Amino acid sequence: MNAILSLCFTAAAIVGAPLQPGDQLTYRGVMIAEKGEDFSSRKLFDVEYLIEAADGPAPAVHWTIKEDGRGGWPWTSRFGAATVADRWPAETGPALLYEREDIDTVVPLLALHFESGREFADDVSWKDGKIEYRVEGKTKFAGRSAWQIEGRTGYGRKRTVWVAEDSPLLLGVDEVVFIGQGEQHQVRYQLVDHQSAPAESRAAAIGALKTLAQIRDRVTDKPRLKKLDLTAEQIALVQTEAAKAVVKSPAGGLAAEVVAAAADDAKSQKGRAGAVAALEGGAIGKQAPAFELTGVAGASLKSEQLTGQVTVLHFWEYRDTPLREPYGQTGYLDYLQRERKDEVRVYGVCVNPDAIDSPRKVEASAKKFKTFMNLSYPVLIDQGDVIRKFGDPRVAGVDLPLFVVIDPAGKVSHYFVGEYEVSRDRGLDALNEAISQAITTAADKGE
Repeated sequence: MNAILSLCFTAAAIVGAPLQPGDQLTYRGVMIAEKGEDFSSRKLFDVEYLIEAADGPAPAVHWTIKEDGRGGWPWTSRFGAATVADRWPAETGPALLYEREDIDTVVPLLALHFESGREFADDVSWKDGKIEYRVEGKTKFAGRSAWQIEGRTGYGRKRTVWVAEDSPLLLGVDEVVFIGQGEQHQVRYQLVDHQSAPAESRAAAIGALKTLAQIRDRVTDKPRLKKLDLTAEQIALVQTEAAKAVVKSPAGGLAAEVVAAAADDAKSQKGRAGAVAALEGGAIGKQAPAFELTGVAGASLKSEQLTGQVTVLHFWEYRDTPLREPYGQTGYLDYLQRERKDEVRVYGVCVNPDAIDSPRKVEASAKKFKTFMNLSYPVLIDQGDVIRKFGDPRVAGVDLPLFVVIDPAGKVSHYFVGEYEVSRDRGLDALNEAISQAITTAADKGE
């Protein structure tokens, strides 16, 4: 592991003056599991900062992050702005998104300054929350004289930090992070470049990042969004406005990669949206295909049972692990079933190709999930054949869930991929409206 870590850190000349407007800093790092295969668990990352003059006592700092391996943020969460301080504001500072099959973990990074109001000396110690810090002494780090400081909790060493002797600037971090069932990971990063950016390129980069921030604010209000799903209108907005940011962002500038990621994401989402729209168009108004499914605790459903009442099929994974919120919106779906049990039948459809070779294992997993969520509606098992008949959105690169509403005549009246907007008081308004529309239309036709 040490050999791998050392590959990331070849420091350029690093100046020792306090941070000034125009300063551009680059930190480079790696996150890797303490045990197991290095390659499969490794995430490499770069974080860049650009200091901007501010009206207040502390200068503003713009940041971008680039990740390679084990997942990563969408473009909306790959940049931000704050003030130079000892701590980033909650959920707005740079952080890693480390993805595993069983869990996603957000790993915040330390701020540019570390304990700026404290005078360091050998053996000085203090407590910050659950971490006990102690100054180990002076050392050389990244070509500079630095204080080495160790932080420990009741479980042992939490992190070692290196702080410049002549300023509170953070030079490096070696931190222990636990994921899942206590699996230990190491996160290590250090300052590899610190220089003054030319005024023209600095202004261009800051202008591009501010334009991106305006776009982001119009498509989401979540500072750390793990997955970005845009409407057709939002996709068009990003495509139009990102073009303006491209003009402001010179090739190789601080904002260039994020700008490119925003444009690429909008293009990809537009393609996926078009493919889903085609699937929807091919399903709506058509008679539901013939099928037969069985599932958890003897549950079953045949296509000939679909007439006479509105039916909702919720195609999703229904696995007890990994458990990822919002759990396919099953909680809201169960609330809808309980509230409208005389008008609609809801069926969860666990889509899992493993059902071909391991049907009992898949059923057991779905049963655990059903019990965990206390679902009142039946859960069926699909190897993938039935969802293909309705139109599998995964062929377009879009994740489940898929909601299909079938009217009393047995025809598909609603096809929706993804997660609905949630009303705090009414739950899944759009799905409720689709059900009501199916009932009204059937009544009007005398079906």
